[in-house]
Amino acid sequence: MRRCFRTLRAWHDRGARRRRPVRSALATYDRDRVRALFTDAGPGPLGEGASKAILAACGIALPQGGRAADAAGAAELAERIAGPVAIKIDSPDIPHKTEAGGVMLGVTGPEAAAEAFQRVLTRCRAAAPGARITGITVEEMIPPGVEVIIGIRDQEGFGPTVTVGLGGVFTELLRDTRTALAPVDISEALAMLRGLRGARVFNGFRGAPPIDLVAVAGVVATLSQLAADSGGRLAEFEVNPLICLPDRAVAVDGMAVLAPPPAGKSAPARGGLRP
Repeated sequence: MRRCFRTLRAWHDRGARRRRPVRSALATYDRDRVRALFTDAGPGPLGEGASKAILAACGIALPQGGRAADAAGAAELAERIAGPVAIKIDSPDIPHKTEAGGVMLGVTGPEAAAEAFQRVLTRCRAAAPGARITGITVEEMIPPGVEVIIGIRDQEGFGPTVTVGLGGVFTELLRDTRTALAPVDISEALAMLRGLRGARVFNGFRGAPPIDLVAVAGVVATLSQLAADSGGRLAEFEVNPLICLPDRAVAVDGMAVLAPPPAGKSAPARGGLRP
């Protein structure tokens, strides 16, 4: 009986959360743009480029750069960025890019970027012969900071949840995460972050400056609102890592998985987002 009451209470709390707007400047994301992206992408996993397009529509900071279709395009992007760049495969079928040889970091100069393009492409074609490859991203290297993981998951019959945890070396070492029903507001996102066992790294650790924790909480709140608005279309979204700095939080990598519209049900709006 107690378990039944706990379940009813969770559903009540979930309904109240979904009706309540998130108190965050970031939460006023471009819903029309996200709807269009959902519709264009269709169901299934998205590549990094399509996933980051959703993040951009949500007003979340991304590294400077773009997607190259060939080695010349990679060289041009590297020259424009004028600094060390990250070269990464963009494929919905290669979620673990590093293991497939699809990532090269700290590449400097146009010629090196062109060579890295070819190397990454060759490695990934060998590791995943049937993978769809939409291009290769060339992006600026973000300065070191505190790495955070944000995960969205929509479980059938339960609804969307948001999970936060420390990334980088802390991910496997601490397995330190907090999960809540979506959406959460800024204050709730801050409480989740401060509730992590390793939260003292946010305040500066071993000489590092404190990070902008409110900016991080804003990203958490916005993604949780996106999940709540999606009508079940956003099955999963992982941002890993979100690099947290004293003045900003930058989503360096991300991958979304879209679910098909529910059979026999009309979506809340085109593409599955609530208006």
